[in-house]
This record gives sequence, structure tokens and C-alpha cells, in this order.
Amino acid sequence: MIDCLFWIVVALMVIATAVILGLLFQVISKQRKGKFLPLRLKRLLATNGYRRIVVPALIVIPMLLSAMPTRFQYRSSETSAQKAFEYVNQLRQRYGRSAIAWDERVYELAMARAKDMMAQGYYDHTNPFTGECPDKMRPQFGLSANEYVAENIDGYAEQVLFSWAKIRPVEDAVRDWMTSRGHRYNLLYKEHTAGAIACYKDKCVFLGLNQNQFGKGCYKMADTKKIWKTAPPKPEEVTIDERDFRRTVPTPSIKLH
Repeated sequence: MIDCLFWIVVALMVIATAVILGLLFQVISKQRKGKFLPLRLKRLLATNGYRRIVVPALIVIPMLLSAMPTRFQYRSSETSAQKAFEYVNQLRQRYGRSAIAWDERVYELAMARAKDMMAQGYYDHTNPFTGECPDKMRPQFGLSANEYVAENIDGYAEQVLFSWAKIRPVEDAVRDWMTSRGHRYNLLYKEHTAGAIACYKDKCVFLGLNQNQFGKGCYKMADTKKIWKTAPPKPEEVTIDERDFRRTVPTPSIKLH
């Protein structure tokens, strides 16, 4: 439904643009010597019926674009997140790991992280404005002192037109993580006992729960990228064929803001 509405708006914009271009073409091609273009334009609008098409289009299209945000705010359901989490467990079992349990506390923490990134306009493991990170936030969600969380994040929307975007299935975020060495290590970390995935608009978060201090402290994405780029192979680290994780599922278009 949302995808259809998106393409209807696009079609209306194309039609309005074509009409306006046609109008301008007539203004330019039919102008007479001494006639001022705006005057010719005014006459065309008054006599050729363009006023009935162009003026409403110029009013309605921006209204549609501005009204869509309040109607189509996107948050993945917990059900879709759990489905992606089941996919994580399938991958863990494929690579010789034990399945991990869904933890509601971790889900709420992951959702809070996704919402925080959207609300404050950043994309990192640590909020650059407040210094908050999953490790600092975990006590607020009922996690004990010896329960640690390790985070993966993903921007799982692709820009299409203005603030419209193609939102991919949550499983695609998991596929992205599997093609990144550090993210894959976290998904398949042997000591995780539980975890959760949560997505809000175009931010998706996986948190793995363990008691091995994996994920302790606050860190920046740039730092972790440098570490994993040069780090020697870790115990239990697996290699994959990235072709197994290419995206193949078509995605709907939605308004993000």
C-alpha cells in the first residue's frame, strides 16, 4: 500500500512537471515582439485552462509531500525483528554456534538506541552529543552489572526521492553484518547467550548479550573499523562467501520523517 502511494505521488509530480514544461514551451514559442514573458504566461493561465491544472498541482503536490510524514512513520514490529533474529540463530547454527534466546530487555535497549540515532541525527555506537552508549544505558533496562551487550548498527534504508526511501527487510541488515568482519564476529560470538534486534525508521540495531565483558565500554565506529582492519584472526572467527548474502528481496518505499 505504502509503495503504491509513493509511486502515485511520483506520477503526479511527473505529470505536473510535464504540464509546466509544456506551458513554458508555449510561452517561449508563441511570444510576440514586445510582449513580456510574465504577461504571456498570465494570459495562458487565464485562457487555456492551465490554471485548473497547474495551480492546484503546485499547491497539492507539496501538501502531499509534507503530509506523508505524519501518516507513514516507520517502526519495524517486534514480530519482524524476531523473524530476523531467528535468521541470526540459523546462521549461528550453520557456523557451529548455539542458538541464543530473545531478551525483551535487550530489545527495548536496542530500540532506544535506534530511536536515539534518529532523533539526534548521528550514526555511531556512541552518541557524540551526550556520550551515551549501550554499555552506559544497560542498567536503565534492567541488565545486571555482569551482563554486557555488544552492538551492531545498520542504516537499512536507501534514499530514493527527497525524504522517501526504500526500507529493506530487517534480514537484509543481518546480511550486511555478515559481510563485515567485526559485525559478523559479534553475530556469531560464541559466548552470547541472548540478544535482540530492533529497528526504527532507517536505523537497525543488534545487541548480543554475554557475561564475558564483550562490548564493555563506549567506542566509536571509526575506531572499531581501524581495529578490525588490522586485527589478526581471532579464535573461532569464521570466513564466508559473501555471495551467499547478496540482497535479493524487493523492498517497499516509505516516508522516513
